[in-house]
Amino acid sequence: MKYRIIALMLVAVTFFMTVTAASAKKEANFDRAYKCYESQDWNNAVDLFNAAIKENDRVMEANAFIGSIKAEQGDLKSGINYLSKSIKMMDDDADPIFKAWVCSELSEAYLENKDLNKAFDYMNTACELVPDDAHYLVERSVICFKMHKYNEALTDADKALTLSSEQEDKERAQAMVKLCKSIIEDSDNNENEVVEIRDVVASDEAVMPEFPGGFNAMKQFIAKKIKYPKKAKKSGIEGNVIVECSIDTKGKMTDAKVIESVDPDLDKEALRVCRSMPKFSPGSIKGTPVSSTVQIQVKFRINK
Repeated sequence: MKYRIIALMLVAVTFFMTVTAASAKKEANFDRAYKCYESQDWNNAVDLFNAAIKENDRVMEANAFIGSIKAEQGDLKSGINYLSKSIKMMDDDADPIFKAWVCSELSEAYLENKDLNKAFDYMNTACELVPDDAHYLVERSVICFKMHKYNEALTDADKALTLSSEQEDKERAQAMVKLCKSIIEDSDNNENEVVEIRDVVASDEAVMPEFPGGFNAMKQFIAKKIKYPKKAKKSGIEGNVIVECSIDTKGKMTDAKVIESVDPDLDKEALRVCRSMPKFSPGSIKGTPVSSTVQIQVKFRINK
């Protein structure tokens, strides 16, 4: 009987050691995956996070990190899918800081996918969860700017500027404040006013493309070249047409397209004038020419 008890105890100890070892293996998969994630060893990170998911270990977090990696690699559809899975797994008690990060990753993926509305919704949630995070405020400011909500963009950028401790966030907030103020101040000027909408740069080392003679010269060029379509004028159609185009490394405009339409005739005229523009001075980073994307707003107003 004595030996039987000892044998049972040995079985119990063996079982305990097996369970402990399995638990340690689960932890090791996720922990090793996170280390790979931090070092940007994306492929190994994905494999290990998937292993953790199969073992039902920290599934919500693993899905979020896989989504972040997929989006970073340019697979936006998979990235959005994994990040959305993670969001759906969260309950009311989820860590707000982690949830805000997942929302910000989703927002960036949707922004890259040209879905401004969803990008705004998720970044707005991130800002609500962590209201004093300067980085999220800057990101929301950029999205508002791209949606032409300049007052909202300015409010976020101003707040981010007062809260920011990171130099990059501070520089981007400063750029946004300057940019929004210049557009808001110019918004009620000429009958056929143009507003160049520039992508926000992260540092003073980046220079955006420029029309020959500068911004005022571009306004004068459009005011001189624009011809109000007769049919639209007779029908009393007014509005702002937004044309997006690329400026290559030699300053040539390419891929001009209307991204905010008013009327087919007004759209066509705005495109015609923009495409007739002379070469810009190309954008650059640290003195090296780079391709850039700009947006030009053409306002159509009928004199009354």
